Amino acid sequence: MLVVLESSAGDQEIVNTIFRSAHTLKGNAATLGLDSITRIAHVMEDVLHGVRAGKVTVTRNLVSLLLQSTDRLRQFIPESLAGRDTLDRATLTLLERLSAAGLASSEDTKTVCAQ
Repeated sequence: MLVVLESSAGDQEIVNTIFRSAHTLKGNAATLGLDSITRIAHVMEDVLHGVRAGKVTVTRNLVSLLLQSTDRLRQFIPESLAGRDTLDRATLTLLERLSAAGLASSEDTKTVCAQ
């Protein structure tokens, strides 16, 4: 679905579906006390919320970071369930980059909208 997002950035249903998936995963992980998964999904959800609201522009870089975050989720789900629920430095850096991409895109959108 994320791959489709890049070519269909204006398709609100695709954005909503991806957002709901991140939101559900975040909530379920939080309920189970899986902090690493909760944190990754939370950052993804925040960025996708910005996309839904029209404040964050979907770019190739943003989709790439979301895909990398999804890969990290796949890695951390079994690790978290096995009791190894600590994010490594590479994942923390990825989350910082994803947040920054969402913020930068948000600032670009404000500039375009203000002109």
